[in-house]
Amino acid sequence: MHDVGEASGTTQNAIGNWLLSSDIGCDFIFMDGVIHAYALFPDPAVKELIEEMIQRFLQMDLVSIKAQTHATLTALRGLLRYYTITHQHYLLEEAVKRYQLYRNEAITENYENYNWFGRPEWTEPCAIVDAFMVAAQLWQFSGDPDYLEDAHLMYYNALGHTQRENGGFGLDNCPNLKDGTLAVYADEAYWCCTMRGGEGLAAAVRYNYFTGGKRDVYVPFFNNSEVTVDIPAGETTLRQKSGYPYQGDVVLEVLDSKAANKAVRLHLFMPEWAESPTINVNDKPVSYKKENGFAVLKAKLKKGDRIHYTFGMTPRIQQLSNKSLKGTGYRKIVYGPLVLGYQGKKIQLADKPVFNRLDKDQWELGNGNIRFSPVFHVLDPKVKEKSGYQKQIIFEVPGQ
Repeated sequence: MHDVGEASGTTQNAIGNWLLSSDIGCDFIFMDGVIHAYALFPDPAVKELIEEMIQRFLQMDLVSIKAQTHATLTALRGLLRYYTITHQHYLLEEAVKRYQLYRNEAITENYENYNWFGRPEWTEPCAIVDAFMVAAQLWQFSGDPDYLEDAHLMYYNALGHTQRENGGFGLDNCPNLKDGTLAVYADEAYWCCTMRGGEGLAAAVRYNYFTGGKRDVYVPFFNNSEVTVDIPAGETTLRQKSGYPYQGDVVLEVLDSKAANKAVRLHLFMPEWAESPTINVNDKPVSYKKENGFAVLKAKLKKGDRIHYTFGMTPRIQQLSNKSLKGTGYRKIVYGPLVLGYQGKKIQLADKPVFNRLDKDQWELGNGNIRFSPVFHVLDPKVKEKSGYQKQIIFEVPGQ
């Protein structure tokens, strides 16, 4: 199979009346739409079509055909949507297997995507949004906090890097071991990724809070926000103020509560990079339980209560995420959920580097002039194709 195709897709071949797209597997993008339609308007004929499409998709060897990752991940969204309708557990299992394949072989070191399996040519926010949503949904269905950590990593380092100064979403390169640099490939994919990027941001808003059972409220993400949660224990309104991802500092204020006489179980996400978490209620330390990656506080919340959740974060040297990269002694630098990068001539790292924090989003290597900052940004005008912008995010560590 020839490595062909442009960012917007091209005709790869023709067989009879069929024009084959370079976006290999793109017919399964539509499967999620068909399943969504079926959820709204159930029809036996549509159900039959869906189940045929699912079986065809599950027959595909995604790596050998170099399937487009956007098509693959949208198909996984379809499997998970159909799982919520039919509750057939095999759908969840198959989605998990293919997500893990993507996670191991087609993800960049800042958690963007290879546009195709086995072809690290450029990234595509359409697939990043799909991966972010699939990761969040896999956590929702399985309770495994690893998926929620993935969602954090994708949101900040992938979505948070590909959004451009005009609000649209563009393509990046796929950093490799040779130069290790992250750069802009195309300023904006206005024909698809800007739309999908909007869907991803809307999903991120929805994912800020979840409820479960009669009295469980989950806070899986940390953002300045206000929410009213309607649970059997009683409707409760919370306001969140957060310094995350730069600081592990989250304050929840109870604006109103109809559950004042009933204990609520408040689940605060506790990712693996959270160091020494503490919870104070009305300035007094309280105990909590650790359950499935969350700090769980049981309390009778009343209007005016203030929950202060804090944890430490420090720069860390990590092994690379993509297992298909062949080479030893390469690492990346992370702080909390943030991948850090260096703008300048390519450097190597010492075995045990020391980082000094200069301000909110700047770290210095030792006492030198080498500075690191997150690849995450908010509409930074310097992140564009012709600005000369690039950041080294893969570093060689001699002796590793």
